[in-house]
Amino acid sequence: MAAARSPLWVALAAVAGLLVIGAAPAQGPAPAPASGVNADAIPPAARDVLPLVVELTATQCPELPPVWVVAQVQAESGWDPGLHVGRGGPAGLYQFGERNWEAAGGQPWPSDPPPDDADVLSPEAHLRVAIPWVCANLRAVTAHLKQAGKPTAPLDAMLVCHIAGCGRVTGSATGVPAAGEAGCGERCAEIVRRYVDAVHANLERFTAPAAPPAPSVPGAPLIAPAAWTGGATGCRPPDPTGDGCLTGAPGTAWSRPRPRSGRGWTGR
Repeated sequence: MAAARSPLWVALAAVAGLLVIGAAPAQGPAPAPASGVNADAIPPAARDVLPLVVELTATQCPELPPVWVVAQVQAESGWDPGLHVGRGGPAGLYQFGERNWEAAGGQPWPSDPPPDDADVLSPEAHLRVAIPWVCANLRAVTAHLKQAGKPTAPLDAMLVCHIAGCGRVTGSATGVPAAGEAGCGERCAEIVRRYVDAVHANLERFTAPAAPPAPSVPGAPLIAPAAWTGGATGCRPPDPTGDGCLTGAPGTAWSRPRPRSGRGWTGR
């Protein structure tokens, strides 16, 4: 009959077994989500905050590609965080007006125009307020387009919502207003079209080259990405009405073209 083994002996044997077998390797940090952005092609100010853009979109709005953030901000401000148009005008990367900035959850401006240390002029603080706001508009117009059967892509409708008000999406036949629709005259419709075109031109410049396809794995299932099903979030800012009344930077200066060197699109 074998001798009884003490608890100490059993414990030592267990430790020895772990040393022989080896402990399970520690899990490394999860890889960062791919940005889809060609970092070499974007302005230095965009490159500095690209990790934050990737983090915010991945965790809060996966249906908003980071490259769309980079391209839209380029069209709005040319990635100049301190850009403002003067008293009563928009400010910051996304060119928020004061009312929309506060509606999005931003801190009230201490003065108009905002001082240099205001959150709206801080790249990090601005993006933390603006990206969830843009995402809310994207989700709202996505739900509307699906329900109404309109052909415009949700990301393009999001651009219309930002530049001209969400009422221009809901009040138009396609989601992009033609002249005479949704209170949008000829100049309004033209500025919307040029804005959407400018963002698309930036997308072509800033999108990373496509990676070569990975080798196929026999028998590996193809999993379709899940659609967002959270429902509409609503567009909260007061919609502008009337011809030539646009949100964002064009609200004060779009009627006169003023080219900027490296500071966004020149159709304002």
